[in-house]
Amino acid sequence: MSDLQRLTTRYVEREDRIRLIGENEDRGVVTLWLTQRLANRIIGPLCRWLESQAQDSQAASKPSPRVQHEQTFEQERAAQALKPQPPVQPEGTSTESLVESVDVQRGGKGVRLVFKDGQQKILATLTFSSTLTRQWMAIVLGQFKAAQWPLAAWPQWMLNVGRRPEGGETKWH
Repeated sequence: MSDLQRLTTRYVEREDRIRLIGENEDRGVVTLWLTQRLANRIIGPLCRWLESQAQDSQAASKPSPRVQHEQTFEQERAAQALKPQPPVQPEGTSTESLVESVDVQRGGKGVRLVFKDGQQKILATLTFSSTLTRQWMAIVLGQFKAAQWPLAAWPQWMLNVGRRPEGGETKWH
């Protein structure tokens, strides 16, 4: 298992998948592939977790217009704070796997994604704060647009953001 510290997220047209290239604290590199189906399935839980972080208790199932506006503002602020960094590069010794399931473990201060293969073996984990979740979701949304995949799974407050990164890296810790 690999706790990722840096991550590059890009849509690869030839594969029609999103490629995550992650680096752990030992500088080991892992490449994970997400299908559109699986990427769509993690959008909802991540966005609902972000909504639950709102001060307003109305953020539950269907956020009020005010909460949606606040979410758009927070998303815009996080996207603008994203600083370009050099991408994580795959190495000859890096492992490459198709992700077949993702456990989304939500907590008060963060969210953890556990990427698994078909045998439910953990391939890598990724832990985000609220701001890092928003930044990565902005990148993933940019990749959906680059792929011309349907945006039906995305909440309106994400789609309202004016500036979305078209790809890149998220770094934490």
